[in-house]
Amino acid sequence: MSIEFWKYEGLGNDFIVVDTRTWSHEARLALDGDAARRLCDRHFGIGGDGVLRIDPPARAGHAVATMVVLNADGSQAEMCGNGLRCVARFLGDRGEVPSDGHLTIDTGAGPLPCRLGPATVSVSLGAVTDDGRVTLDLAGESVTGRVLHLGNPHLVLDEPAGRDAAERFGAAAQRHPRFPGGVNVSCRRFVETTGVELFVWERGCGPTLACGTGAGATVAAAWLGGRLPVGTPVDVKLPGGRLTISGDLNALVLEGPARAVYRGVVD
Repeated sequence: MSIEFWKYEGLGNDFIVVDTRTWSHEARLALDGDAARRLCDRHFGIGGDGVLRIDPPARAGHAVATMVVLNADGSQAEMCGNGLRCVARFLGDRGEVPSDGHLTIDTGAGPLPCRLGPATVSVSLGAVTDDGRVTLDLAGESVTGRVLHLGNPHLVLDEPAGRDAAERFGAAAQRHPRFPGGVNVSCRRFVETTGVELFVWERGCGPTLACGTGAGATVAAAWLGGRLPVGTPVDVKLPGGRLTISGDLNALVLEGPARAVYRGVVD
């Protein structure tokens, strides 16, 4: 069948957005992991880090819609911070957001509040679950870090930092028995007094230009480790641009840009 789609991106983290709220249940389920893998292929498909399927809300009168995240490899993620910002912007572009800019979207991590501004979108990442410090053997090296959950799992490494480290240790972590379902891996370095430079390997995608929940997990790890005061807003520099993390460990807030790139029809 032919479907209409929109391409959205948040700091280069790009997604194929498909609104299935008026589809039949059977048609909606056909847009599954296999379909997402074909659509996200950058040579033989549309190309993207994932498909964001906009389903009806879980409960009437509670949220505008439900975000289902299908990764480029066909797996399903519980949550995606940049994806949530893109879905919120999509709904705003369609005129479905109240004049105050506030809305709630259901996700695999529960219902999350969002707010649209003129240039940026702020979304709640919810509460942080801290699984504590770990020392792991990855890629033939012993590395230390912290495991956290923001609806999806994250490993924030102490060191080394940089793009190469994210690619090396990110790939190795997907095969580690500690993470049977895979894990997002963050490699960061602190810059200035309240800033972080970050590279992330995303579970189901590989290296990406930005990761919203990865940025949130990295800042939470810095707060928990005493590297930054809890609640201090942090500027996170990723390859695709900058995000801001604020709030606290019970309610992280992610803010950054999200925009439409183009729309089309695909079989």
